Amino acid sequence: MAHRSQCSSAGDNPLDPNYLPPHYREEYRMAIDALVEADLEGYYGFLQEADVVDFLSRSELDYIKAMVKAPQHTAQPERRYMAEDVDGSSDTYWPVHSDHDAPCLDLGWPQQYRFVGPTEVTTLVNPSDPEMPSIKEQ
Repeated sequence: MAHRSQCSSAGDNPLDPNYLPPHYREEYRMAIDALVEADLEGYYGFLQEADVVDFLSRSELDYIKAMVKAPQHTAQPERRYMAEDVDGSSDTYWPVHSDHDAPCLDLGWPQQYRFVGPTEVTTLVNPSDPEMPSIKEQ
Protein backbone atom coordinates (compact mmCIF):
# COMPACT_ATOMS: atom_id res chain seq x y z
CA MET A 1 0.00 0.00 0.00
CA ALA A 2 1.19 3.51 -0.73
CA HIS A 3 2.39 5.77 2.03
CA ARG A 4 0.00 8.47 3.16
CA SER A 5 2.12 11.11 1.42
CA GLN A 6 1.81 9.21 -1.88
CA CYS A 7 -1.98 8.91 -1.84
CA SER A 8 -3.59 11.31 -4.28
CA SER A 9 -6.66 11.69 -2.09
CA ALA A 10 -4.80 12.08 1.21
CA GLY A 11 -5.70 15.75 1.64
CA ASP A 12 -9.24 15.54 0.27
CA ASN A 13 -10.93 14.36 3.46
CA PRO A 14 -12.65 17.31 5.19
CA LEU A 15 -12.68 15.33 8.46
CA ASP A 16 -8.88 15.12 8.47
CA PRO A 17 -7.46 17.55 11.08
CA ASN A 18 -4.79 18.65 8.57
CA TYR A 19 -7.39 19.39 5.87
CA LEU A 20 -7.07 22.84 4.34
CA PRO A 21 -10.25 23.88 2.52
CA PRO A 22 -9.49 25.06 -1.02
CA HIS A 23 -10.39 28.61 -1.89
CA TYR A 24 -9.72 30.96 -4.75
CA ARG A 25 -8.91 34.63 -4.66
CA GLU A 26 -8.19 36.69 -7.73
CA GLU A 27 -5.44 38.49 -5.80
CA TYR A 28 -3.59 35.18 -5.39
CA ARG A 29 -3.68 34.54 -9.12
CA MET A 30 -2.49 38.06 -9.88
CA ALA A 31 0.32 37.74 -7.31
CA ILE A 32 1.52 34.53 -8.96
CA ASP A 33 1.37 36.29 -12.34
CA ALA A 34 3.53 39.07 -10.88
CA LEU A 35 5.96 36.44 -9.58
CA VAL A 36 6.23 34.85 -13.02
CA GLU A 37 6.54 38.14 -14.89
CA ALA A 38 8.68 40.23 -12.51
CA ASP A 39 10.30 37.71 -10.14
CA LEU A 40 10.25 38.16 -6.35
CA GLU A 41 10.33 41.97 -6.47
CA GLY A 42 7.15 42.03 -8.54
CA TYR A 43 5.50 39.43 -6.30
CA TYR A 44 6.23 41.27 -3.05
CA GLY A 45 5.39 44.60 -4.68
CA PHE A 46 1.99 43.31 -5.74
CA LEU A 47 1.30 41.88 -2.28
CA GLN A 48 2.08 45.23 -0.72
CA GLU A 49 0.09 47.19 -3.31
CA ALA A 50 -2.98 44.92 -3.07
CA ASP A 51 -2.70 44.61 0.73
CA VAL A 52 -2.60 40.80 0.59
CA VAL A 53 -0.69 38.65 3.06
CA ASP A 54 2.18 36.50 1.78
CA PHE A 55 0.43 33.20 1.05
CA LEU A 56 3.27 31.19 -0.51
CA SER A 57 6.11 29.56 1.38
CA ARG A 58 9.71 30.00 0.29
CA SER A 59 9.78 26.47 -1.16
CA GLU A 60 6.61 27.18 -3.17
CA LEU A 61 8.10 30.39 -4.53
CA ASP A 62 11.28 28.56 -5.53
CA TYR A 63 9.28 25.76 -7.16
CA ILE A 64 7.17 28.18 -9.21
CA LYS A 65 10.25 30.11 -10.34
CA ALA A 66 12.01 26.87 -11.31
CA MET A 67 9.05 25.55 -13.33
CA VAL A 68 8.34 28.70 -15.37
CA LYS A 69 8.98 28.20 -19.08
CA ALA A 70 8.70 30.79 -21.81
CA PRO A 71 6.31 29.91 -24.63
CA GLN A 72 7.93 28.61 -27.79
CA HIS A 73 7.41 30.81 -30.82
CA THR A 74 7.59 29.22 -34.25
CA ALA A 75 8.77 30.91 -37.41
CA GLN A 76 5.78 29.53 -39.34
CA PRO A 77 2.86 31.91 -39.80
CA GLU A 78 -0.40 30.92 -38.20
CA ARG A 79 -2.64 28.74 -40.38
CA ARG A 80 -5.63 30.71 -41.60
CA TYR A 81 -9.05 29.09 -41.87
CA MET A 82 -8.89 26.27 -44.45
CA ALA A 83 -5.88 27.52 -46.39
CA GLU A 84 -4.13 24.13 -46.45
CA ASP A 85 -7.18 21.91 -46.01
CA VAL A 86 -8.29 21.70 -49.63
CA ASP A 87 -10.36 18.53 -49.38
CA GLY A 88 -12.95 20.29 -47.21
CA SER A 89 -13.14 17.48 -44.69
CA SER A 90 -12.93 19.76 -41.69
CA ASP A 91 -15.86 19.76 -39.30
CA THR A 92 -15.45 23.50 -38.85
CA TYR A 93 -17.93 25.67 -40.71
CA TRP A 94 -16.70 29.02 -41.98
CA PRO A 95 -19.75 30.77 -43.48
CA VAL A 96 -17.67 33.40 -45.28
CA HIS A 97 -15.34 30.82 -46.85
CA SER A 98 -17.92 28.16 -47.69
CA ASP A 99 -18.26 26.50 -51.10
CA HIS A 100 -21.94 25.76 -50.58
CA ASP A 101 -24.82 28.12 -49.99
CA ALA A 102 -26.81 27.78 -46.83
CA PRO A 103 -29.95 25.68 -47.35
CA CYS A 104 -33.18 27.56 -47.87
CA LEU A 105 -35.37 27.04 -44.85
CA ASP A 106 -39.12 27.50 -44.71
CA LEU A 107 -39.85 30.12 -42.13
CA GLY A 108 -43.04 30.12 -40.13
CA TRP A 109 -45.33 27.36 -39.00
CA PRO A 110 -45.36 24.03 -40.81
CA GLN A 111 -48.44 22.99 -42.72
CA GLN A 112 -51.22 22.38 -40.22
CA TYR A 113 -53.36 19.29 -40.39
CA ARG A 114 -56.74 19.19 -38.75
CA PHE A 115 -57.01 16.84 -35.85
CA VAL A 116 -60.02 14.59 -36.16
CA GLY A 117 -61.11 13.17 -32.84
CA PRO A 118 -62.21 14.17 -29.40
CA THR A 119 -60.97 17.51 -28.19
CA GLU A 120 -62.07 17.11 -24.59
CA VAL A 121 -59.75 15.90 -21.87
CA THR A 122 -60.89 14.64 -18.50
CA THR A 123 -58.40 14.75 -15.67
CA LEU A 124 -58.99 12.33 -12.85
CA VAL A 125 -57.39 13.05 -9.49
CA ASN A 126 -57.46 11.22 -6.21
CA PRO A 127 -59.13 12.28 -3.96
CA SER A 128 -61.69 13.40 -6.47
CA ASP A 129 -63.50 16.70 -6.65
CA PRO A 130 -66.96 16.48 -5.00
CA GLU A 131 -68.74 17.21 -8.32
CA MET A 132 -66.67 14.65 -10.25
CA PRO A 133 -67.02 10.87 -10.05
CA SER A 134 -64.12 9.06 -8.40
CA ILE A 135 -61.55 7.09 -10.36
CA LYS A 136 -63.12 3.83 -9.20
CA GLU A 137 -66.49 4.86 -10.63
CA GLN A 138 -64.98 5.63 -14.01
